[in-house]
Amino acid sequence: MSEQCLSIMPNAGPSQILPFLFLGSQEDVMSTKTMLDYQITHIINVSSTCPKAPSIADENDEHFLRIPINDSLNAQLIPYFDQAYNFIEKARLSNGHVFIHSGISRSPALAVAYIMKYMGLSADDAYRQVLT
Repeated sequence: MSEQCLSIMPNAGPSQILPFLFLGSQEDVMSTKTMLDYQITHIINVSSTCPKAPSIADENDEHFLRIPINDSLNAQLIPYFDQAYNFIEKARLSNGHVFIHSGISRSPALAVAYIMKYMGLSADDAYRQVLT
């Protein structure tokens, strides 16, 4: 299954989930202005093919995490949770802002999983946190 990296719907910009956690599109992350406006310091790209943000020097940058999965029914996000939690926590503890992007279901699923762990919420309550 091929994946689309660019948004197919009009872009409303990033959504702030927590004071330090944002969700958005590939279009958002490719905009240096948007990244500066939201003070994004760390980026999680949940895809195997979408390009990295221009603000990231290379994919080995400590402020960039690629979770190389495609948007498919058999994609396994769970094996990457600990790596993502550690990345987000490191950013949070250094007063950074994390931007998660790529994938209509992958990015929010990662945000919900982090909120469940970080805030000790149930799946339903964490999902509501992401929606508000």
